[in-house]
Amino acid sequence: MEQMLFIRKDDRVEVFFEEEELKGSYYRAILEDNPTKSGHKKLKVRYLTLLNGDRSAPLTEFVDQSLIRPVPSEDVNDGVVFEEGLMVDAYLKYGWWTGVVVKTMEDEKFLVYFDCPPDIIQLERKILRVHFDWTGFKWIRPVNKELVKSVVFSSGTMVELRFDFAWLPAIVIKELENEKRFIVKYWNNSYSCSGESNIIIVESIRLRPMQPSFSVGNYELLDHVEAFSGFEWREGVVRGIVFEGRYMVSFGTTKEASQFSHLDLRPPMEWEDGVWHKRTKPKGQKEISLDGKGNKPVALDTRNVQTKELPGNEMANDVVNEKESGSHITLGMTATMNKTQGKISPEPMKNQIGSRNEPTREKIPEKHYSKVYTRKRKRGQLEHNSDLNKTVLSSDRTPNVVKNVGSNVEETQAKDTEMVLPFAKKSPCWKIYESTEVFKRVPQSPHFSPLLKSKEDFREGYALGLMVIYSGLLEKFKDLETDVPVSQLHSLKDSFSELEKYGFSVTTALSRIDKLLALKDRQLDILEELKGFDKEMTDESSSNRKAKQEFDKIERKILELHRQEAALKKQKEAATEQKDAAYKKICQMESCVKDLDVELEGVEFEFETILSAPW
Repeated sequence: MEQMLFIRKDDRVEVFFEEEELKGSYYRAILEDNPTKSGHKKLKVRYLTLLNGDRSAPLTEFVDQSLIRPVPSEDVNDGVVFEEGLMVDAYLKYGWWTGVVVKTMEDEKFLVYFDCPPDIIQLERKILRVHFDWTGFKWIRPVNKELVKSVVFSSGTMVELRFDFAWLPAIVIKELENEKRFIVKYWNNSYSCSGESNIIIVESIRLRPMQPSFSVGNYELLDHVEAFSGFEWREGVVRGIVFEGRYMVSFGTTKEASQFSHLDLRPPMEWEDGVWHKRTKPKGQKEISLDGKGNKPVALDTRNVQTKELPGNEMANDVVNEKESGSHITLGMTATMNKTQGKISPEPMKNQIGSRNEPTREKIPEKHYSKVYTRKRKRGQLEHNSDLNKTVLSSDRTPNVVKNVGSNVEETQAKDTEMVLPFAKKSPCWKIYESTEVFKRVPQSPHFSPLLKSKEDFREGYALGLMVIYSGLLEKFKDLETDVPVSQLHSLKDSFSELEKYGFSVTTALSRIDKLLALKDRQLDILEELKGFDKEMTDESSSNRKAKQEFDKIERKILELHRQEAALKKQKEAATEQKDAAYKKICQMESCVKDLDVELEGVEFEFETILSAPW
């Protein structure tokens, strides 16, 4: 393009703008004056894509001759590799704007930096052309710009901008010199231009690089995540799993949750000292143990309790804790022996169930101490413990061995499910209860140790009553309806918790009640939302009726205006016909006047001829 070119009147040209709003752009126009040799005269141009103030005609103005140049050739892009630093012109706002390619993207797209005003826009190659400068008589292509790479973030770098409690995708436009501040622009999901209103100046501490993506497995309940919502990453908590790959996530302190796909979630991470760190829990949250001492809570299982009858009518209470800690808890009563009577009498256990101020008899001699055996399942062997000196007996001072209700385990494991009760099973009701379907499906082995505080004659009756209560609670739970009050669920939970004190296994029941309570909370929230939507729908329906009435009113006015328009058109046609008839008549009269003028001239000429004739 270094050929000699000249411009003249009626040629298409490009006019360079120096005004603030259009500075750095070229707009095409028609040259309506011939250039002068001096170049000092302003020339008149008529723009092809700009309109005047009332937008009724193309804008025309006089501009300096130095701001006018020919239109570049259509083949300026031939053989040119679009790369970072290349100066280009982009067709935007009906004109050509000069910028610099700062980053190459996929599918023939490029990030182009514009200096005035500072901005970066992603553009396709088809609306770009290589920039050339016009010297006045030939074209010159400038060398590529050397992009300055910032120590922190250079122009065109994709970053995340901290805004309140969210991270917004943004792009760095320019770093302000010696200020540690950046001009950035919000960037939407498709990396397209978000508008000049989204260009702001921020401190460097509010910026961080785009978080790297990596493969993450399934998220669990209460996992802290960042969810992409409304073109921003917001911190939230997983509140529910809809199905594989879909999660319910809530934000902040609100209970409302929104559904997100796995691809729209990511684990929270922090950018510190130029390195990404994975954050396992939110800031400010400390891990607090349930016991307040930093120890993990230990679940106690009293179902595996057994007693063994030893020679000499001596009994031992063997309690097996299924936890790996191997701690053993003795339930029941301690035994003492009256030396003179040779009988064994019960004594409440101290420091375990509670102390009672009853007189105690002399303790059994050491040689008569019962031996306690504990079975450690982890090692699969019996261990003899000779340090324990307490024997568990029933309330009638005789050893009482009770087998686990509804147990279907093998004979070799049946010995592990035996324990001593604080009373003797004398009532025939026990066999009836133990054979019911409820206790077959949910085997129980309550120890009834709190009954030690009751009178001996009442203990068995109380125990039978507790069995009936447990069975009734299960049936009551099974018969619950979806509209069950929350207070009833709390009452059931309290009842099961009370039964747990007597050794009933209620973990599953309590867990299900907690789930039902959570579902009831969600149900109440949904009902509140529905009420809100019903109110909004009622309001919108009212607004819709008013709008429809107004619409019908306007329609009637439009119809009336159409009728008036039709009537006016008829009047116009009649007036036009009258005007045409009058004009025609005027034309005829003018023709007659001309004829009469000619005839009058002939008469006058003849009259003059007669007067001037010789005698």
